[in-house]
This record gives sequence, C-alpha cells and structure tokens, in this order.
Amino acid sequence: MSNKGWEINDLLEVETCILDIPDEMLRNYEASEITFLSEHLGEEVTQHSYDLREEDAEGKRLKAVVFEVEGEVIGGYGVLPNWDPGIFNLDEKERLINEQMIK
Repeated sequence: MSNKGWEINDLLEVETCILDIPDEMLRNYEASEITFLSEHLGEEVTQHSYDLREEDAEGKRLKAVVFEVEGEVIGGYGVLPNWDPGIFNLDEKERLINEQMIK
C-alpha cells in the first residue's frame, strides 16, 4: 500500500473466500480500471480491508481492499465513501488529490 502512496491507519478485517462476483459488478470494477478480479474468479482469495489515513473532502476516511492468492498480492482497490461509483484504482491517488476528491 505504501508503495502506491497510501497510509494505512488500521486493519479492519481479513476474510478468506472463493472469489465470486456477478457479471454486472465485475463490469463496474473494470470500468474503474480494476481488472485483476476477473482473472481470479473461482479461486480462493484472502481479502484484507484497511482503514486509510487519507480522508475524502468531507473528512470521512477512505478504505482499501487488497486481495491475495497463496500469499501473493494480486491487486486491490480503494473505497471513497461519498463518490459514485465509490471504488477507485489505488494508482489514482494523484488524480483524486488534483480533482479535490481527497485531502
């Protein structure tokens, strides 16, 4: 996470499951340039949810979700509470700052 410029405040949850995402949701992720999920459908993944130090324009903390398969990070995405579609590629920190979406 820090290699993408994000600061972790707290680990919220760790969950292991078989990755199963409906097509419509998968298209929403892909529209936000989150493309790794479709490559791992049906696989057992460990999902780590983090509370980040960064806040949105209204002062609410952002969250990040990072996925692992067999101990290797396969990707992740961020969650911006008051924004539609609400998810973003973790590589987009500079753009979100420039567009004043986050502080």
